Amino acid sequence: MQNAVWVYFRPGFNPPESVQEFVAWAKAYDVKVVLLHVEGKKYADGPLVETQIQEFIEGCIQHELEVHGMYNALTSVPDAWIQAEYKDLFCVDYHGISILDEPISGRRLFMDPKKPEVVELLKQITANILKSYPGLCGIQLDFIRYYHMESTLTMDAKAMGHNVSILKQGNPLKLQAGDSKVSYFLHEAHMLYDDPPLGDRFVFQHKFSYCFCDECLKGFSRTYGVEIPEALEQTSEKAQWILDHAADKWYDYRCSILEAVVREVYLVVKAVDAKKQFSITVWYNSPYGNELMNKPLDPLSVVRDFGQNWWSWVNRGYLDFVCPMNYWLKPEGFGDVTKEQVATIQNKVPLYSGLLRSDEYPLDSAGLEAYKVAAKDAGAQGICFFHYGTWRNLP
Repeated sequence: MQNAVWVYFRPGFNPPESVQEFVAWAKAYDVKVVLLHVEGKKYADGPLVETQIQEFIEGCIQHELEVHGMYNALTSVPDAWIQAEYKDLFCVDYHGISILDEPISGRRLFMDPKKPEVVELLKQITANILKSYPGLCGIQLDFIRYYHMESTLTMDAKAMGHNVSILKQGNPLKLQAGDSKVSYFLHEAHMLYDDPPLGDRFVFQHKFSYCFCDECLKGFSRTYGVEIPEALEQTSEKAQWILDHAADKWYDYRCSILEAVVREVYLVVKAVDAKKQFSITVWYNSPYGNELMNKPLDPLSVVRDFGQNWWSWVNRGYLDFVCPMNYWLKPEGFGDVTKEQVATIQNKVPLYSGLLRSDEYPLDSAGLEAYKVAAKDAGAQGICFFHYGTWRNLP
């Protein structure tokens, strides 16, 4: 087997202090493929040579390591776009809230992959990265997916007194901490007594499911011949109607949008040099970390929730290899997931099974051996370590 690794020169990611240090580590861990993160938005307007990145690439090449530029596709938002003028370029959730108004976790923005301006941006970033660093073997896209999370907030209202009436009204609950804000919507209301005011349990939800902007809804109706009832006025009503009456078509529609983006970027990579490779990262399940939550594995959930029908992208010849992020799985589950992924793509392209190590999910050398065996038995090309900074000092 030969392995791969994600490397970040970002604060908090514990990057290598020198090329020599990294090369020695790569040799010890059988790493031949280096997926080097570059900040995509910096390359939106043209080629740019960052000295630290360039020197690292050159040092790796001198030691016969393959280096690929990796960037976060749909989150590489140019600073100039973070204003109301560009609001139409951002995803809109189930409730009709633009991600520009309420960023994920108060900080993360996702662009709408259906918008031509977004596709053109990714094409430009891709070409400019390859032009900036001719020694790169290719490009990898991370965050080539829709964001998805069903978030629930449960409140114990027994001691709220008369203020419980604020919750009973059913208006969206606005939470704000510093500059970060998020809305929650009443799902369940339980009272012990109305008089005296003794609340009980109130459950609020936010369905972070995308993209339900007007243009995406119209495109869906036009493409699949699905007529959304005109009587439905709220975005949440339209979204729920689609999920109740045309869910499979909706999932196919979103997959087709992302596939079109993947194809466009693939063509850019090959136009620069037919020998350059194109790859992506993908999730293995939704929610990811299902073993931690004692939830069953459902491989098709990545289609429903993230729009990642990535095995179709392999079958169409758009990908040269793939790196599923098979995180937070025990060796047995890691092997089973990897084996199914390899079988699904019928070994058409190499698959590097992503393995995470963190303070919350520690692994030592003995533990790593179990994952290496699992990956090999499953037929993977190798492991993809996430990320170098967490693996550099393995006990």
